[in-house]
Parts: sequence; structure tokens; C-alpha cells
Amino acid sequence: MEQAPTVLLAPDEAIRHADAFLDRLEAAFGPLLLTTPGGQGSQRHGARKLPWLGKRRWLAQLAPARVLRLGAAPPIPAPEGVPVVWINAPADADPELADRLLHAEPAAGPQPGEVTGDPVLALEAPSPPGETDLCDRFRELREAGRWICYFAGTVEGEERRAYAAFFELLRRRMGFMILAPRDPERYEPVYRDAIKYNLPTNRHNRLSTSWVPKKSRVYYVEDPQTLAGIYPCADLVVPGGTLVGDGRPPDLSTPLDRGCAVAVGPAGREHPVVASAIAAGAVAAAGDDELEETLAALLTDPERREALAAAGRAWLNRHTGALDRVLAVVTEAG
Repeated sequence: MEQAPTVLLAPDEAIRHADAFLDRLEAAFGPLLLTTPGGQGSQRHGARKLPWLGKRRWLAQLAPARVLRLGAAPPIPAPEGVPVVWINAPADADPELADRLLHAEPAAGPQPGEVTGDPVLALEAPSPPGETDLCDRFRELREAGRWICYFAGTVEGEERRAYAAFFELLRRRMGFMILAPRDPERYEPVYRDAIKYNLPTNRHNRLSTSWVPKKSRVYYVEDPQTLAGIYPCADLVVPGGTLVGDGRPPDLSTPLDRGCAVAVGPAGREHPVVASAIAAGAVAAAGDDELEETLAALLTDPERREALAAAGRAWLNRHTGALDRVLAVVTEAG
């Protein structure tokens, strides 16, 4: 006998980058029928377009095992006896339209339902840090009062923008940059380009002393373990994929988990993680024209960086594990 499908009603834009969420739904509950007003699916999951008329009868004919609503989904009543869970329900969601209301964020006032975090973000706890004594090598810079800005996990085309921002920041106040490309195949070519800027540069894997001389301006990282482990050494982190971007989601979770203040550029905002973090004030956001001003303001204001890091960590804690929590609720609902 053919298994009854799980019907997911969603806005087109809500699932464009939601493959991890959709994959887990399908793995947990079997056939998944994704339906959106415009018939727009994700990269791995196609979608049916909702009919203009007769939506209630159309839904009943599908004979779903359950109905899931996502965000501002069309309010189509489910067939009698079919469990309904409203995921990422708006604060003013009508509780009569679902058996369980799940909210991504807490509301300012009373709201029906429960807060689970946003499962579409599919955030999991970052891996524990590797080396824990990396920051000691920057002690001369710290004693000299230098700020440290970390451009972490840069992608093709972003190093040039990072250097442009760094030169403008140096013009205002002396500081230091950590640069770490995301992809191993780019380590050597990016370094060859970097030396053209004629800035004193230390390569992490070839540092001959136990500390970075204060005359240095750039610390070049070329291995993934150090890329992840060096976050706490920076005053401010700019994640790769937010300056120019290459379609892959930027890593916000690791620096936020390490307690860093994070600023993002104009790219990558199509990804739900970046959009959610910006909306919640978990990261500072700047367009290309405002990037240097935003970074300079944060690098000269320790209290603002501390508040931003705390907001980022709180946002990460709210949403980490949300997908597992939502799946458990859907399972309970039937």
C-alpha cells in the first residue's frame, strides 16, 4: 500500500534554500509533497503549484498523513482528522488552523504555541575548537593596542575587497588583519596575490617565532583547523561569502559560538541563516559602500562589540537544534 504523503504548504521564498530541512522531513516521514503558490521548489525538491480555486477540496484529495504549514503559508483548512503543525508560525497565527503552533522567535507579548527556533536554518552545534593557545602569539600586537579584524573563509574575489577595507581601516588607526581562504586549492595562489600588497605578512604554517612581531600587518592562515581555532583572537570577524559570495552559505555559527562580534557585507543574504541573523540583530550588516564605516565603528567601540557578540550567541542558542525539536513535535502530533 502506498504511503500517504506529508503535505508542506509554504511560501515560494521560504524553501528556496531549505534543502537540509526538506531532506530531514522526507527522511523522517516518507513522501513529501511540497506545495507553494508559484510552484517554486528548492535545488533538490520540486514543488507543486497551488490551484487558484478549490484549494480545500484539492488538499483533501491528496489524502495527506499530515499537513505542515511553514511561515506565511496559505491558510487552507486541512481535512478533518489530519494533524496540522504550523512551523515558523507568525506571532498573530490563528490557533484554529493548526494543532500545534511553533514559533521561530519569541514575541514581545503573549503568543499561543511554543518557541522552537527556526528549523529551516538547520543549525547544529559547531565542532569544538582545536588549538586553544593561538591567541598568545598576538600578545605584542595587543600590548601595542592594535585591533585585529579577521576575514575568515574568504571565497574567490573576496580577498581584494578585504584588502581594500583593511587599507582604509589602517588609514584611520593602526591594526592587524587575519586572512584565511575557505578552499585549500586557493591557499597558495591567494598568498601569491597577497604579497603584492607589500604588507609585512606572516604565514601561520611557517611562523618561525612563537609570537607575531608588532611590525606585522597580516597573518595568513592556510589550514581549516587554524581557520576555526583562531576566531577568539579577533576583535571582529567578517565571514567569507558575505563580501562577494559564491552561492555557498557563509559560516556564521562558528564565530558566534566562539563569542565573536560578527559583521557581514552585502553578499550571501539570500541564505536563510544570514537573513535571520541580520533580522535579529545577531550580526552587524553593511552594504558595500558602508563596509569600512561599519567595521571602523565596531573596531573602536569595545562595548558595542561585546553587545553584538552577546546578541549573536543568544540567536545561535535559540536556533541550534531547532530542526530536531520540530521533528519531535511533528512526530508527537501524528
